[in-house]
Amino acid sequence: MTEINTPVPALSGLDAVDWSALTHACGPADDVPGLLRALCSPEAEQRHKALDALYGNTFHQGSRYPATAAAVPFLVRMGAVPVSGLLS
Repeated sequence: MTEINTPVPALSGLDAVDWSALTHACGPADDVPGLLRALCSPEAEQRHKALDALYGNTFHQGSRYPATAAAVPFLVRMGAVPVSGLLS
């Protein structure tokens, strides 16, 4: 997965969360920051893969996990920003 190096204001504080201490459907949630960053990728396929993985990990069959609650504020902020402001 390509790393997004451009700061995205909606993701401010992402690295302050101890994601490895949180869990999701597949275990430790240390992949969530990369998936959230990938949602801001200029590449549509990368965004699609990230959304699929994030949805499957944090909302698997309708279940919620500690990582789900931690990811929501970032998703809400991303949703409040015009797409042009998210894509690097």
